[in-house]
Amino acid sequence: MSDKAQMHTLEGLAAAILVISTIIFITRAMVVVTPQIELSLDAQLKQYSSDALIQLDSDNLYNLTGYVAAWNGGGANLTVQVANNITGLDNRLNGILPDNVAYNLDFVYWKDSLKSLNTTHVIVHGVPPDNSITASHLVTLHSTDSLSSYWNGTGITDLNPRVVEVRLISWYI
Repeated sequence: MSDKAQMHTLEGLAAAILVISTIIFITRAMVVVTPQIELSLDAQLKQYSSDALIQLDSDNLYNLTGYVAAWNGGGANLTVQVANNITGLDNRLNGILPDNVAYNLDFVYWKDSLKSLNTTHVIVHGVPPDNSITASHLVTLHSTDSLSSYWNGTGITDLNPRVVEVRLISWYI
């Protein structure tokens, strides 16, 4: 018959509601930070590489098709850039990709004289590790393009264009 028991019950109930509402407020206001796992880093690197090739191909002055068409057929090694116009392509890629990304660039195309698919290492900045990423972009060469003497000798005509896959192999350093 005492009012004290009812008051203690109401105080306990108010305290419980206060504690529960505080816990709910804290958990909803918390920012959850997900760690950078390898898959997300790979996806980011793939996006960087794909975007770099797309950006190169959309340039109005000298796009990726122009670089491929002007290529003289020479390969690259770790120290010497053989083809002059490839140096410009290398500089452009170096400016587009982040500083912590290394890359190699290959041209892959059908070589009629060998009757096989030919892969030429055009830009080489090292040996890619196992976790490297490859992005590619297709370039079609027509007889109306400004073709180098190398491409002129490969039988490109209006009816027989040449498709070249530009492969960008990239990795974090």
